[in-house]
Amino acid sequence: MFKAVLCLLALGLARGLVAPRAPLRAGTGVRRSRIGELNMNDPLTNFFRAKRGVAAGDRIVEIKKPLGLVLEEDERGDVYVASVAGNAARTGKVNVGDQVVMCSATFGDEMWSTRGSGLYSVMNAVKVRQGESVKLILESPNDSKGRNELTKREIEQQRKEKEAEQKKRDALLEELEATDEALRAKKPFFGLF
Repeated sequence: MFKAVLCLLALGLARGLVAPRAPLRAGTGVRRSRIGELNMNDPLTNFFRAKRGVAAGDRIVEIKKPLGLVLEEDERGDVYVASVAGNAARTGKVNVGDQVVMCSATFGDEMWSTRGSGLYSVMNAVKVRQGESVKLILESPNDSKGRNELTKREIEQQRKEKEAEQKKRDALLEELEATDEALRAKKPFFGLF
């Protein structure tokens, strides 16, 4: 068994075998992510990580450095708030369990998606940010559930509107067909019309 695992590692075929995660470093709250966790050649990954502005429903929090947050990463590479202290606690807008969805770019007002990028990338983005503060867009689990329900309601409403429009079209089509049949039933005027 050991020889087979060693052979797979040597050939680079052991993608299913994952080394255990490194423990938290004392006092930092930083856990290193696996190398190669995010495939940057994937077009969908690049699409979801694209820069964008802040949307109307986003919860944006501006926190002065040092943030005072302990962040953790899940198996998909999403980053969550594990504990809140210091400057983050002073804002009163950050809660334990919030997901970090976007982070400030190195400079300017642009925001970059952190979904699936991993803890190491988020920590580097915060570290290299120019200025005294960092803007984060946070999403709590309750917010995402509410958005999904709202989306379901919107989809249902759109479906009902489409059905009503289709019924109107069908009624108009039936009326036109009835008019055409009535015109065909009339005798032609000397066979010319």
